[in-house]
Amino acid sequence: MDKSQDHRLSGIVYTGMIKKHIFTLAILLTGFLVSPLCALENRITMGAEDNWIDLSWTERVNLVEGKRGNLDIVLRDGEYTPDEHTDLLLHFDSSLVTGFYTVIESDIEITGQVRRLGSGAGVFRDPGDGILLKPEAGAIFSPGVSWGDFSIEFWLYPATLDEGSDIIRWNGSRFAGGSIFNQKVSCSIADGTVVWRFENVFLPPDQGESVFELRGRSGLIPRQWKHHLLRYDSATGLLEYVVNDEPAAITHATSSGRESGVPYIPFTGDVIDNVVEIGGSLNGLLDELRISDTFVTEPHIQTFTQHTGVVISRVFDLGYSNSLLAEINAETTIPGDTGVSFFYRLSDELISRHDVAGDWQPFSPGKRFQPDTRGRYLQILAELYPDGSGSVSPVLSTVDIFYEPDLPPHPPGWIEVIPGNETLTVRWQAATDSDVDGYYVYYGGKPGQYFGTGSTTGQSPIDAGNTTEVTLEGLENGRLYYVSVVSYDLSDPPHQSQFSHEAAARPSHLH
Repeated sequence: MDKSQDHRLSGIVYTGMIKKHIFTLAILLTGFLVSPLCALENRITMGAEDNWIDLSWTERVNLVEGKRGNLDIVLRDGEYTPDEHTDLLLHFDSSLVTGFYTVIESDIEITGQVRRLGSGAGVFRDPGDGILLKPEAGAIFSPGVSWGDFSIEFWLYPATLDEGSDIIRWNGSRFAGGSIFNQKVSCSIADGTVVWRFENVFLPPDQGESVFELRGRSGLIPRQWKHHLLRYDSATGLLEYVVNDEPAAITHATSSGRESGVPYIPFTGDVIDNVVEIGGSLNGLLDELRISDTFVTEPHIQTFTQHTGVVISRVFDLGYSNSLLAEINAETTIPGDTGVSFFYRLSDELISRHDVAGDWQPFSPGKRFQPDTRGRYLQILAELYPDGSGSVSPVLSTVDIFYEPDLPPHPPGWIEVIPGNETLTVRWQAATDSDVDGYYVYYGGKPGQYFGTGSTTGQSPIDAGNTTEVTLEGLENGRLYYVSVVSYDLSDPPHQSQFSHEAAARPSHLH
């Protein structure tokens, strides 16, 4: 062998070894300055200063200002939501009207200071304030409509008990037998109580005149909220007035005036320019006024319904598969017999954030999870429950998630490559991590490009197992190969470290 060539080949190996020692020295010097990669307990906070931006889905809850100025989660007031039976719904919140009506005129004020449900109530000041609504096609009060079952309800807060104050008023007319019958529906205050009156609205068999009036048994109390409901059952002719879910007056719109008679049919005549007036001469507040084409059996008289409030977080990516979920804490206020329940789901597979009915697991805040509670993708669900009376809500202020990401192991501290005849023997320093399960040896013909092929040992990378040496065989003599090694851990799939430093050598038949 030519000595100059021998020195050249030896120089390559020697250079690789110099690189190795320089790299090792750098590790030793910088180890005192740079913290090594290790599994540290990380924290994710929902609530507090982030104002719950990590929520992806909520149901029947509101965000309200808490005692520290941040937003807390509480149950939403039990205000009505539109459904297939909704004819008219006035929340007196930001959006005034829902249903088959158009606002022609409104002189009222919306206040959030004195309200019953939702974020506001309508303020009516006698005289002149009120809402004029025009019935559209599909409305109960539109011309030529047979009503069937119906209910009219609202929350009333009278400021004074002025005689004749109208809460609801509608005037119309119908034709029958060549005669015109003036129609009227009114709900007003008289003698300190609420009076409902229906004139020629309920159609008797002879299509003649009819008048039905219901008067509350107990007087109204100024500056006190009460729920008022008038409902009609077309199958029996029952016409009932209920206050705070207690019967206040009852009659039967039937041929006999009793339950055994033939029920009358409520009917809107063919008048064209009819309007519904709300609170035209009322001095007080109204909230949650609703007309339905059904017999309402369960009105909302509690602040909170007995339905559960639900919040679901977004899907958190903990960064690596097999990460340890250590603990979840929550700051809550649980007055009386209210309650909050917590659930989580954790997987190495990406979770569908809208899968509300997924495989949720209950947990107790503040209790450490078992060591096998591992995964990459995490989602949290909380359910809020009111007390038995429906008057008190729990409060959820913050949720703190503590987890340990299953970080990749360190790469080998140094490697060396020793050339042989059509072979390269690669040696390296074992990684220091306790969960290292083996090493991949990468090789190729260009720096940083490890796409080696043609080796009888196998294509790059070579799984060397849990050893610190491997020989690559079947390589091309005289060709320069670049080699790097990564370690991998016990995760499934395994986490791989960063590449070790790179070494290079040429196989030769002269070795």
